[in-house]
Amino acid sequence: MGKIDKNLFVYLTKKAGYTLQDVADLWGVALGAVYKRLSGEVEVRRSEMESWMRLVGVTDAGPIFFSGLVTNTLH
Repeated sequence: MGKIDKNLFVYLTKKAGYTLQDVADLWGVALGAVYKRLSGEVEVRRSEMESWMRLVGVTDAGPIFFSGLVTNTLH
């Protein structure tokens, strides 16, 4: 999996009026598990990506969840 843009993830979550604890509750995990996903220690599941996108109103996950892949493919 590509590198997650943690800053963009947190920014968009807060901009939508939510906290990382809200994300943890949504995903059914502890807050520490959210941090592990954001740091790349644990892979973010597709269902988690999709539920977060619905929560915050994001339609394009590429820049957030695949930032390393996107960056490496640009010429």
